[in-house]
Amino acid sequence: LLLLLLLAVLSLLAPGAVAYGCDTHSFVSATAVLEENTCQGLELGHAAAPSEKDLEEFAAALRHNTQLRHLEIENTAIPEHFFHTLGEVLSQRTAPLHSLELNRVGMDEQGVLALGVFLHSEVGRALRKMDLSHNSIADRGLEEIAKTLANSMLHELEVEDNQIGNVGVEELARAVSDSKLREIDLNYNRGITEDAVLLLLQASESSTLTEIDVKGCGLSPDGARRLLQKQAALTRHVKLDLDKNLVRRPLDKVSRRKNKAKDWTESDVVCLFFIFPLAYSLCSLCFLCFPFKVTPLFPSSQQQIWVRNIHPSLASYAPLFEDNGITGDVLVRLTDDDLRDLVPNPVHRKRLASEIRGLLTSDEL
Repeated sequence: LLLLLLLAVLSLLAPGAVAYGCDTHSFVSATAVLEENTCQGLELGHAAAPSEKDLEEFAAALRHNTQLRHLEIENTAIPEHFFHTLGEVLSQRTAPLHSLELNRVGMDEQGVLALGVFLHSEVGRALRKMDLSHNSIADRGLEEIAKTLANSMLHELEVEDNQIGNVGVEELARAVSDSKLREIDLNYNRGITEDAVLLLLQASESSTLTEIDVKGCGLSPDGARRLLQKQAALTRHVKLDLDKNLVRRPLDKVSRRKNKAKDWTESDVVCLFFIFPLAYSLCSLCFLCFPFKVTPLFPSSQQQIWVRNIHPSLASYAPLFEDNGITGDVLVRLTDDDLRDLVPNPVHRKRLASEIRGLLTSDEL
């Protein structure tokens, strides 16, 4: 067993060995990684504004690289004209790209149209995941993406926090039935209302779609209820996230509360000025006299089970989390930098981050 382990380590250190996650913070270092042709996943983040020479060298290295399968550029301002170059370069690659993430790069619908060269190409049809979140993409950009779905292998589309409205979502709904999409993330696009989401939900009946996220959009309470009713009537299960939309109390309940507030009784006055302050003082005194330590409900041993249940490929991280004493209260406070140190694989890291965010809205802790 020790011999096999030694051989595995030597194979990773050997020249030409392929790594998965390669993090860089400049176009120059990213170009060097691409030229080495030994990395399947490249993350370029928080980079300074590149020169034209840097962009040209990066594009040339990306075109000739044959190992890269995951490309992520985030928190980096990209000149508008470079999106045209990027679309052409990606379409000319001989090796397919499975995941493309361009977050907070200043992309608008013109940038999406420029990427259309890649999305319509034979290589672009092999893309499994595309994340264009936190940009300035409007309806026309989403319409362009919808046109590419018929012959695409795209499973996951994320366009969170853009400027998308109903027109773009309606076009997407018309294209969903002929696509292989499974997850659509439209969170925090304030222009999206229940009418467009209802069309998307109806289209999911005859598609492969299993999850629609419209958190923080422009849904009304009545619209949200209609969507939930439609979801319950579907013949196949589709997860629908309606959190953080416009939720208001019905008018009759508000009126009753206002009317009730006008009629103060003697018992109301006693509770407000005597019982409540007394109860608060007693509770404070108990905490001071009898301090106790809260034991987390999600210990590290249970955390191992949680990690293994997410996906078998993540089971190897369970012992690592336990060795570092990561319990439930620590788990939900892990930052991206913390996960970057613990989980080298960028895809695994994003999956864990998504699951941790889900814990904050569940009862598992």
